[in-house]
Amino acid sequence: MIIEADCLHALNLVLPDWSGFDQQNKLWEEFEEIMIPTIKALMNEPFEREQKQKANKVLGAIQVESKQLGLLSKSKVTNFIDETVRQCPTITDKVLLNLTNILINLEKSSSKYNLLQRLASISPDELDNLDAILEDWGVNMAKIILDEIEGRLKTISEFEARIEILGVKEVQELQTLFDNGLWMFGANFEAIDFSSNKGMSSVLQNLFKLTTTGSKNRPDFVIKPSDSSTLGMYSRPKFDNETFEEIGVEHLVIVDLKTTGLNLGSDEKDQIWKYVKELERKGAITKNTKVHGFILGDKIESGENSARKEWNDNVVITPMLYRTLLSRAKNRMLKLSDKVSSAPVLKRHIETEQQRLDEIYGNSLKI
Repeated sequence: MIIEADCLHALNLVLPDWSGFDQQNKLWEEFEEIMIPTIKALMNEPFEREQKQKANKVLGAIQVESKQLGLLSKSKVTNFIDETVRQCPTITDKVLLNLTNILINLEKSSSKYNLLQRLASISPDELDNLDAILEDWGVNMAKIILDEIEGRLKTISEFEARIEILGVKEVQELQTLFDNGLWMFGANFEAIDFSSNKGMSSVLQNLFKLTTTGSKNRPDFVIKPSDSSTLGMYSRPKFDNETFEEIGVEHLVIVDLKTTGLNLGSDEKDQIWKYVKELERKGAITKNTKVHGFILGDKIESGENSARKEWNDNVVITPMLYRTLLSRAKNRMLKLSDKVSSAPVLKRHIETEQQRLDEIYGNSLKI
C-alpha cells in the first residue's frame, strides 16, 4: 500500500534524516487519528469481503433447514454465522455448516409452533407418549403452549361474537381476528412457514379490478365490497433440492371471508377457481402447486357442502360455515389444553409451585 503524503514533509513532520516521522508533534497526532483507521479499514476490506462470501454461502446452504424458524431464531442463526467467520476466519465451510445445523436444531426445539403442530396431530393411541414429549421439550415450553392456546380460545370467542351480527358491514373486522389464523383449519396448517403473499393479492387487484381500500393493518387482504368479502392468500415456498434456491410456490392457501347473510354455492367456488387459473396463467403458481381454497360464511346452499377438486386433486375448494370452523377449532384447542395441562410432568411442576406459593401466602397472612 503506497500513500502519497508530500504534505507531511511540508508540515515539518518528517525527521531531518528521513528516518521516520515526528510522532511527538501535535499535528502528527491529529493526522494519526484520521489516517491510521482509514488505512486499517482499507487493509481489512478484502478480508471482510471474503468473510461475507463465506457467510452467504452457508446461509444459502441452510435455507431449507431454517425456513420453519421464527424471525428471532433466524436472526440468531444469521448473527452466529457472521460472528463466527469474523472471529474464526480460517474455519472451513463444512465445519461452519455443521455448527450452524446444530444451532438450527436447537432453535427448532424451542419453537412453540413445532411443538403445537406435533401435539395437535397426536393420535389417541400416542397419548402415553405425551409426557415423554413434554419432558423432552421442557416445562417452560409447555407453559408457553398453554398461554398460546388460551389466546387462541379468546380469539375464537371474539370471532363467534362478531359473526352473530347479520350482514356485518365491516367484514374487515374478521380479518384482524384471522391474523395468523390458519391453525383454525387443522394441524396441517400449524407450521409457521406459511406467510401472507402480497404479490398474489396485487395480481388479483389488478386483474379483477378489486379495490385496495380497507384495513390498513391488513394490506395482504384484498377487499371486495361488491360482494362484501375479503380475500387472503398464504403461501409456502418450494426449494430446489440441489441449489436450495426458491423455485416457486409449493402450497397456496386462499381464504375468502364472506359477510354474514350470504349463501355459499357454486358461484363462490367458481370465483376461487377463476383466481387459481389466473394465478397459474400469470406464472404465480403451477399446476403442481397444492392449493387449498376455503370459502367462509354462515350459510351454504343446499347440495353445495362438498368440496370442488381440480388439477388431479391438487386444487381443493371447500365452502365452510363459520360456526363449523370455530367449533372444530375450539374443540381441538380445548382437547389440546387438556392434554398439556393434565400431563404428569406439568402437573407435578405446577403442584410443586403452588405448594410453595401456599406456604409463602400462608406465612404472609400470619405476619
